[in-house]
Parts: sequence; C-alpha cells; structure tokens
Amino acid sequence: MQCVTEQIGVLGLCGETTYPILLDNYGVSLKTLSKSATSSLGTGQAQLTSIISDAVSETIADIRFEGLELGKVISTYSLNQDTETAYTLDDYNDVTFSTTCENTAFYIGQITLKGNGNVGLYIIVDSVQTTIYDGAVVNTKTFQINTKYTADSVTIRVIGSNFVTTKVNEDCGDCSYITKTGQSYGLYTNISLRCDIDNYLCQYSDLIANVAKWKVLAKIFFNLHHSDRLNEYILFKESGDGSKLYELMSFYDSEMNMAYINGDTNVRPKGKYQLALANLNIPKPVCTCCDAKCTNEIYFELINL
Repeated sequence: MQCVTEQIGVLGLCGETTYPILLDNYGVSLKTLSKSATSSLGTGQAQLTSIISDAVSETIADIRFEGLELGKVISTYSLNQDTETAYTLDDYNDVTFSTTCENTAFYIGQITLKGNGNVGLYIIVDSVQTTIYDGAVVNTKTFQINTKYTADSVTIRVIGSNFVTTKVNEDCGDCSYITKTGQSYGLYTNISLRCDIDNYLCQYSDLIANVAKWKVLAKIFFNLHHSDRLNEYILFKESGDGSKLYELMSFYDSEMNMAYINGDTNVRPKGKYQLALANLNIPKPVCTCCDAKCTNEIYFELINL
C-alpha cells in the first residue's frame, strides 16, 4: 500500500525527499543498508524498497476486524456465453462493471478476445485508461490480467478495426452486488467483487506505518545477518552464535525468534512490532455488502507470541 510505504525511508534517498518516519532515528542509514549490498540482495536502496513493501504487506495482513472476511468473494459476473449473432466492430465498445458496496475491490483474472481483425484492448479505472493490447487477433487471444481494482467501477474497452466477431452473453451467477452496462462483442472474462479495505486503511496510514517500521527494522538486520559482505554485523555473527544480531531482530519483531539456532535461549516473547500491533486502534469499517457480523471490536492476529 503506497499510502503507507511512502511514509518510511532514510535520508539521502530521492534527492531532498523526507519521510514522516526516518529510520535514521533508529540507527539505520543508507550507509547501514549498503553494508549488506550484494549481487543477490541488490543495492541498499533496492533492498530498502523491497523490505518496506514486504513489511507493510505483512502488517496489513496481520490486521483483522471481527466478523469481516477480507478477500471474501461476494459477487461474480461472467461474460462467457457464445452466441451465433455475428457482429463487425469498427468502433469502440465498452462494458462497465460497477458496485455501490463499500470497502470492496474488483478482480480480473484474464480476458479473452475471440474473432478476427485488429483490436485495441483497454481497462479504464477512475478515468485512467491502461492499454492491455493493440494488434491483430486471429481466432482467439487470451491476456493474463491478475489485477485488483479498488474502485466503484471498472470499464473494459475494445476498439475494433473491421473486427469480425460475435455477441457474447453473460452468466450472472451470484452477481447481486455488480451492475453491468454495455454489450460484449468478442470479449470474454470473469470479474469478481471482493471484500477489501485498502482504501479504508489508507485513512490511518500514519498509524499503520508506525507499526510497520518495527518489522522494517527487523528485516534490515535480518539482511545484514545473511549478507556475505564483510561488515561489523557479520563480525558479530562470526564471533559466536550470532546472538547479538538475533537479539536486534527479535527486539524489533519476535517472529524472528524462529531464526534462532540455539534453542530457546533469550527468546523474546513480544517484540516492538507485536506490542505496537496490539495497541493499534482503528475504528471498524462499514460492511454493507460483505455479509459480515460487524461489531465494535477490532482484533489483531499476533503470531508466535
């Protein structure tokens, strides 16, 4: 979630960019990150980008609201019924899927075009048009989309140039929460509507970032520990059983206890991440369509406490 990841960083990245949460204040700088830079792990900056992204994703996954099944598919709509109604597309044709549900996202796995001729395939979300394909189709061509769209509507546009195809009918299934407008010609797809609270959580991105920072720090020291580049942290590791680095990792995130090689010695029951996650206080989201029993309580999954 960019709204969270963009709040964490170090001095010296991207010119004069500053971040609300500076890892420099916790003893981690761009110089620190460079000490684990290798051909396998990448540059310090590349590592940090990857670490922050992973840490934020894991933090979001640890947040649970009682009664709300995140990712639950609540509605599907399929364009998959062949007809014998011939049609020649020489203009654009839009099929739009929309919903009035809050805290949901559309998901498209793949799109198939059937017909013969030149076509352009586009997906439009929030007035932004993304090109999927522009070229010839001979009989059938399938495109892997595999993308989530956090928006109230998604439009699939096909622009044909003497594209000879047929009309495609829908198989609604359980589409009670999805409204379709437009007729499909040569366009086959399945679209699902899922419970999703990314946009909702972005309202509290500062609170989430202050939890995720601890996991970021733990992952940084994990990389330093596993780097084959000589640095003072590697010397810690070589001086004994590596417990100094393990202590740093588990201090920030007790999930790192699993990395210990000396049994249960000095295992920390709760790291800074687990403590911060337990104290995170975010109001419950509105669950208008997710068939959930929304209560006034929020709970967080704490792993390996």
